[in-house]
Amino acid sequence: MTRRESGYSEHSEALGLEQMSREERRALLEQRRSAVAHQLRRLAIELTDLDRQLDDIEQSEGRGNAIRAAGPRG
Repeated sequence: MTRRESGYSEHSEALGLEQMSREERRALLEQRRSAVAHQLRRLAIELTDLDRQLDDIEQSEGRGNAIRAAGPRG
């Protein structure tokens, strides 16, 4: 995650956290928290999609194995 994606401001970096007011630090932290929460939601969606794809593969392999185990009909 880049500093811009995380909501990290170059302005706050130039000032230094010790020179920022309590309100400025709080606003920066809330902005970063929001960006991280957004990224976490995106990753959760991606993880769910990957799990679904893996389940599909396992189910199709399971069906294929069951058909092979039964042998040829005839």
